[in-house]
Amino acid sequence: MRDSFATFLDRPEQQAVTTYVWCSTSHRTTGSGAAPHRRTGNDTKALEILAEMKTAAQQKGRDIEVVIYFAGDLDRVIREHRPEYFRVMTSLAPIRHNDVERYSRERVSDILRRLGGDDIPQLEFPVHETSAFLDRLAKSSRPPYLVQTAGIQGLLGEVDRRTRKTSSDPVIGGEWHANAPRILEIGARLRGRSEVPAGELATLLTELRAEAEAGFEAVTTVLGAHRGHAVDDSAMGFQNRWMKELILGYSKSLLTLIESVDLLSSEANAALTRRLLVTGRWGTGKSYQLAHYTGRALDLGTPVLLLRARDFTRADAAILAQPWRESFDNENAEPKVFAAMLDAIGHQTRKSPNGGAAHRQLVLIIDGLNEAAITDVPAALDRLQQTISPFPNIRLVVSTRRDRGPVADDSMPELMHEAPERVTMARSVTRALNAAPGTSWHAAVTNPLLASIAVRVLTASPGTADQLLTRASLFDAWRDLLIDEAAAGLGQPSATIQRVITQITTITESGGASTVADIAAAAHLSSDVVDRIVQRLADEGFLETSSTSDDLVRFRWEAISDMQRARHAIRTGATNAFIKDAPEDRKLALLALIAELLPTEIPPRELPELRLPSVTGTQQARAFARSLSTRANETVRATTLKLAAATLRGEDTTASQLVIWSVLSMPRRTKLGFAWLNEQLRSTTIGDRSQFWPSGLEQLCEGSQSDQQAMEQLLSWYATDLFPSLTAEDAGSAIEMLAWMGCSTMATELPAFAIRSLVEILLSYPEQFKTVLERLRDVDDDHPRDALFTAASGLITRWPASGAAQIIRDACRHVRDHGSGPLSFRSLSAMRDVVSPDVPLHRFLRESLPDLGPTPWRRVRLLIRDEDRAVFADGRDQRQAERFETCILRTFGIGARHRGVVLDDKPHSGDYSHGRSLVFGRWLAKQYAEHPAGRRISVGWVPVKAGTPKNPEVNFLDDPGNAWDWYVDQPNLWR
Repeated sequence: MRDSFATFLDRPEQQAVTTYVWCSTSHRTTGSGAAPHRRTGNDTKALEILAEMKTAAQQKGRDIEVVIYFAGDLDRVIREHRPEYFRVMTSLAPIRHNDVERYSRERVSDILRRLGGDDIPQLEFPVHETSAFLDRLAKSSRPPYLVQTAGIQGLLGEVDRRTRKTSSDPVIGGEWHANAPRILEIGARLRGRSEVPAGELATLLTELRAEAEAGFEAVTTVLGAHRGHAVDDSAMGFQNRWMKELILGYSKSLLTLIESVDLLSSEANAALTRRLLVTGRWGTGKSYQLAHYTGRALDLGTPVLLLRARDFTRADAAILAQPWRESFDNENAEPKVFAAMLDAIGHQTRKSPNGGAAHRQLVLIIDGLNEAAITDVPAALDRLQQTISPFPNIRLVVSTRRDRGPVADDSMPELMHEAPERVTMARSVTRALNAAPGTSWHAAVTNPLLASIAVRVLTASPGTADQLLTRASLFDAWRDLLIDEAAAGLGQPSATIQRVITQITTITESGGASTVADIAAAAHLSSDVVDRIVQRLADEGFLETSSTSDDLVRFRWEAISDMQRARHAIRTGATNAFIKDAPEDRKLALLALIAELLPTEIPPRELPELRLPSVTGTQQARAFARSLSTRANETVRATTLKLAAATLRGEDTTASQLVIWSVLSMPRRTKLGFAWLNEQLRSTTIGDRSQFWPSGLEQLCEGSQSDQQAMEQLLSWYATDLFPSLTAEDAGSAIEMLAWMGCSTMATELPAFAIRSLVEILLSYPEQFKTVLERLRDVDDDHPRDALFTAASGLITRWPASGAAQIIRDACRHVRDHGSGPLSFRSLSAMRDVVSPDVPLHRFLRESLPDLGPTPWRRVRLLIRDEDRAVFADGRDQRQAERFETCILRTFGIGARHRGVVLDDKPHSGDYSHGRSLVFGRWLAKQYAEHPAGRRISVGWVPVKAGTPKNPEVNFLDDPGNAWDWYVDQPNLWR
């Protein structure tokens, strides 16, 4: 003890300690025998050593209180202060590590049970972020609690590089990255350290996130401040393009940094608090990831107790007092005592696989807390945290569906789990089936569960691929397959199997279970027959028996239960009651499910036709619109198309966006596919179209993070799977849809994507170029034609001698020669590159554009900005400029009545909206055709007109490369 105490005094990290506790396994004795042979007792010896220790502390300048506990003292202290530990120590049958491992491996087996058995192909996905996170957390949660920081250091380096690259710029150098020095200062404290203590890292990351958020807000502010910045022509063009690239790059770096900080903060805080909440939507693989993590941890010797919340069937019982406790001894022990038993298991030291000592916390995992039958789940989770809080050897991991409402307060560090990308899952299904690349199941495979069901169904019935377009169709096909196989295997009629499933649906609540006896009585079957059917369907993963009782039966997946109950409600006329009685946080999800199922029933109906009093008209419209993403052709009726068109053009922009998304995600449908949306866009006037297009499309690209990710995944699927597999039959619709995407702003990057894709598709199907142009000939929007002609120019530039190039040239010449050519600058300059590359552009424009004709003057606010008009030596005064713009408007059929609606004609707006950009495109073509252009010069922020003494150098435009063509959407960057 003397040596141990001396070491304690010399350790610098112990300088703040004021109390030293000496725990002895010896018992207190007072001595025995008479002098001079009396034997000294342990208490006397202890007092002597305590005096020596106090003197040693004083010599070091320390004031240390030294306390000794003998064995009897320890027993008393534990009894008084931690009785649950005393009960563990004296328990005749405490739970053991082997008991916990056995139970957890059984739950792992339940979760990972493959649909259809081992003869079904296995899906393979890349290593998931959740898996990597859990493995990292297992290491950082052990002393000395070090968290790896390699990933974030790379992002900090990127911010550093972008900052140094722009700090010398005189226009934007010191404004939009004002927070960068502080970000880099924090980064310097992490530099060179591959691992950082969790406590220190959590503090640094909190500061870092605040600075990164402030930096992003500063970027937004500076973008607004630099809108309409007018300087010399060439300088302005350079500065704006330079600013765009810098700010977009820097802002993306900050957003990526914030996302990485959030993930790393969750790990650091989870290591410190011994708590983690894993959230995600249904079927995304949360249970799968936790089960695999449990298996890996158990193999490494880490104790894990894996609980499934669906086994929490007692509404008023604590989580540690639910029926699953019947699988262990001491099943009646109080939750705090049971927690102490778990803590004792976590405290044990055992050999690690590499032969060294491994002190590992016990990991208590609760899977699917949203499936518990507990009345107040947030309160139950809060009580659990309070129960295990005093036990340092228990680490808690809870998974739940965040879309099912709050599970507790927000104090638990959270990891947001997401399914693999849809493209990844579709390819995994393709590989598992050894099938040719296709798109039949793409829209339905939105999570790993549905992917597994698709493989199960398609393995048994390869010819059904074209029918598996929706979640409901997948579940129905799976159910029907299992019914047929069970009927053949058990020698029972299919109707009997169906009757058992129907009775389970009828007598169970959401998340609940029924007994075999109840099902048998309701179905008028023997218990033996029902038990055999239940076991067969349970082996297939459709049903599940409770881990606490083989007699309790339920649907294995909550989504199946929801679908069965929703369909039962529809068929019994109880739809309104079904929605009305649903929990508030589930009402809209179940309403969307009703909307999906109604068209498949007899007679088929649409949700708006029901006029349910329990929900609003807006809620019904959105649920209907959302269901369109799940429709097969046979469920689309004339009523469906009528309602879809009305919803697309309706006042609710959210519902309109959902209709657009439904088409984009199911492009090959003959009904409600690309062809349908193209027709809607062509047949709508610019005044009505501007209410939903391209604004709805842009919102999908720039809306919530989930919207943006979904759109990115969809475009990736377009490029890698859909477009390469197009046939001549559907290529035309795809080409036209891409042309309409050209209406969106450049900031969405959709026009660039559309043009790249058009070039590739036109190379294979060049004859569709003329066909699509004919369809768009009378459309009052130049953007689709702009995209087509730009793509045509790109194709000829890349493959000038190809057969496709010759077909495109012939089509463009036909357009030119028959007077049906475009009127916008972008289309005309691209067409000139195709058919007359040697003709000066201003002459080509003059020969291609018709005369505007006389127009009466009317005072209007000019749409074209002063600095844009000043570039041209047209000699127009204010009144003549107003007359000229009125002429341009009339070419679109836009009169004063529609001006404000179409053009976003607001005095405070300096941006080019979609409608205003159309005017700008035709205005620019006429200007370059008829007038020379000069430099872009301002004096005191006032533009100097080209052709005047202060801006005398002007020239007609010969080559498109020399054009000042900011074009329509670049100014939108500064919104």
